[in-house]
Amino acid sequence: MPKQSSGVGQPKLKYVKFVRSKGHLYAYFNTGEKTFEGKPVYHPLPKFGTPSFYATYGTMCGHRERRRAIAPTVAMLIQKYQKSEAYRNLKPNSRASYELTLRKIDHHLGKLRVEKVERAHIREVVNNRLTGNGTRNLFINVVSALYKWARENDLAPENKNPTSGVRPFKTGEHEPWADELLEKALACDDHRVRIAVHLLYYTGQRIGDVVRMQWSHLEDGSIWVKQQKTEKTLLIPLHSGLKAELEKHDRTGKTILTTVHGKPMSVSTLRNSLQSYAADLGHKVVPHGLRKNAVNTLLTMGCNVDEVMAITGQSRQMVDHYAKAINKNRLGQSAILKWEQNGTGQTEGKDDEKE
Repeated sequence: MPKQSSGVGQPKLKYVKFVRSKGHLYAYFNTGEKTFEGKPVYHPLPKFGTPSFYATYGTMCGHRERRRAIAPTVAMLIQKYQKSEAYRNLKPNSRASYELTLRKIDHHLGKLRVEKVERAHIREVVNNRLTGNGTRNLFINVVSALYKWARENDLAPENKNPTSGVRPFKTGEHEPWADELLEKALACDDHRVRIAVHLLYYTGQRIGDVVRMQWSHLEDGSIWVKQQKTEKTLLIPLHSGLKAELEKHDRTGKTILTTVHGKPMSVSTLRNSLQSYAADLGHKVVPHGLRKNAVNTLLTMGCNVDEVMAITGQSRQMVDHYAKAINKNRLGQSAILKWEQNGTGQTEGKDDEKE
């Protein structure tokens, strides 16, 4: 088996590894690149001591130094990106998601040169190293955004996008809470769960906007909401059920939702609390499902798309999507009712089928 030379009697050349095998000395140049597993990539050199050896060695040293100067690793690119105006301008929730995902990108791809990351690397990570389709899609999206910024700042080759051709994973829609679970949550003994469910359901807002609601945002039977994602400002009239629930609570903190220590409640704390409550009752939910409950209820009660949009702040396209599902259900119920009213639909006097 070839053994690396001890270097005795041989010059010490930068980036060169000598290996002796069967009485012969072989030289290998460390290119400075790494495999996907993080191992150095070596390139064989001509026979040591020959003119071609030194010529090739000099050329490869030049290539390596130029790559180090102009081609950063993904880890270096991430550091530059996080100091950029584009990153600073991300909305708080998006920046938090990006920060978490950039750590994963650094972990899985950080040692690779920017120009060396290929579609196969992305597929390897999302298919075999990540769990959850939402997490996989976010990884793909953030890599794409990272390379877009790199191209715009001449830090990646033109048209370089390793996510090109990587299909997003199916995630499905956030399911609404079951009616019986919603009813129990609105009347439960845990006052923090109860008021949170009231706010999420009766305002139809995202969890991030709900935890930011303050007592000072209440005004003349309504509540002001500035959505983080859309930057829309809404004035939502208080449903009588929500108004009654708010009146039960002391205004001990700045925000309506607080922890047991009176501090503003975080999104993760509220999410965990609601999911734990639902799990104890045998349900697996996401808080965002209550937003869908709100939209479905408004549509079922006969509200039009514009009226729903005024409460939830959603796009017309999204509300239309929900409305079509509600209308399809109504049409189905109407069709069955007409069918039952008109009998079986069989024609009397029809000859019996031949045996």
